[in-house]
Amino acid sequence: MFSYTEHVASKKIKFVPTNNYTIIPFGHRCTSAIACKMAGLRNFSLPFDWINSGYPYKLQHVMMKDFKNYIPDEYQDNQEAVMNKYDILLAHVNKNRDAGVTEYERRIERFRNIMKDDSTKYFVCIYEDYLYNTMHRKKYYHNNVFNGILEFEKYYKTNYGDNFNIIWFDFIKHKIPDDSNIILYVVDPDKLYDDFEGSSYGAFREFCGMTLQKIFNTTFSAYLDDSIFLN
Repeated sequence: MFSYTEHVASKKIKFVPTNNYTIIPFGHRCTSAIACKMAGLRNFSLPFDWINSGYPYKLQHVMMKDFKNYIPDEYQDNQEAVMNKYDILLAHVNKNRDAGVTEYERRIERFRNIMKDDSTKYFVCIYEDYLYNTMHRKKYYHNNVFNGILEFEKYYKTNYGDNFNIIWFDFIKHKIPDDSNIILYVVDPDKLYDDFEGSSYGAFREFCGMTLQKIFNTTFSAYLDDSIFLN
């Protein structure tokens, strides 16, 4: 149903993960966190796990502001999702607002601590919408998203150093700069769809999880329950 090819900067060899690393799901949907969980790579929650429309430039803006106002004041009890001031939808939020705020504060502090440690950071960004949304197949739109990844990479190198990679799943091959830390997996589906519900999004998420499992030599499991949204 799906296959992929790996692309790295022309001056680099095939991607091989280090032993000391941290996986960071990095939008733009929940798909990245789900695939990481299936691959046995997600052992705790981080602030960008359960989001929608979390494009790279938005997440970069959040980091530049050190998560100021990331948890929206509009968040109330019995909500399942809430939009914040960065135009990012926080999905699968705790219906108990106080507990949910505490969870997000913990995730944010965890993220800050990870940024300070010496592990290699692997940002996992899976761009799913091309599979079932025709607007996301428009070249200009798609290129804008990838350019946002490139801008985030520059920002990260300037502020945090070079000990990282961006693992980017996409459906189109992009030109990767020679000095880039992007590892691009170009997915080739056997079919595209016109809507989310009728698509093979579940199989795609499993495919990404299995691909990550092969890369990091972990154990794959498609089993997920509600505990995935906690921590």
